[in-house]
Amino acid sequence: MMNSKLAVLYIGLGASLWGIIGIFVTYLYELGFTLTQVVTIRVLSASIFLTVFVIIKNRKLFKIKLVDSKYFIGTGVISIVFFNWCLFSAFSQPCFLFFCTQKV
Repeated sequence: MMNSKLAVLYIGLGASLWGIIGIFVTYLYELGFTLTQVVTIRVLSASIFLTVFVIIKNRKLFKIKLVDSKYFIGTGVISIVFFNWCLFSAFSQPCFLFFCTQKV
């Protein structure tokens, strides 16, 4: 059983990483990347990271029934790409960039 303090640490770490994603996306926009390129970078890097993680932790997780593949494609690939496209579209809006670039 997982230690409850470790669980809280993981939640905090996840929330922190989620919160700083806008900084990286804004930086990629400033470098000249388009929305589609930023989404592609994010999805490919996450896919590579998760693939390596699962290979190290438990390869058996890659075994799925062929009939279930439609769910993995629909809820996995399509929803993640669409979600990232929507989120990063919001990051590219002038009002978001105005608030992110203001000194506190």
